[in-house]
Amino acid sequence: MKIDKVLTLLNKFFNEEEETNKRGNKIRRAYIGGDRYIFDFKICSPRDGWQQYDTSQDAWYFGVWIHPEGRVTITFAEGDLS
Repeated sequence: MKIDKVLTLLNKFFNEEEETNKRGNKIRRAYIGGDRYIFDFKICSPRDGWQQYDTSQDAWYFGVWIHPEGRVTITFAEGDLS
C-alpha cells in the first residue's frame, strides 16, 4: 500500500491521542491483535517503499517496518501497534 493509504488505514485503529517523544517524533498507539503477517504481505509492501527492519526479536508476534522516504516506522508487538 502507498504510505498515505497505510496511514489512513492505521488511523482508524488508533484510540489514543498522538504523543511526541523527547526527540520530537510523533507517536500513535493501538491494540489490533492478530499477527504481523498482514503487514509483511499487504500493508507494508516493499514495492511501495516499505522495508522490513530485521531484528533478533522477529517472530509471528513482532516486526518493524520503515518507510525511509516518508520517515515512518511501524512496530507490531504482540498485537500492539505503534
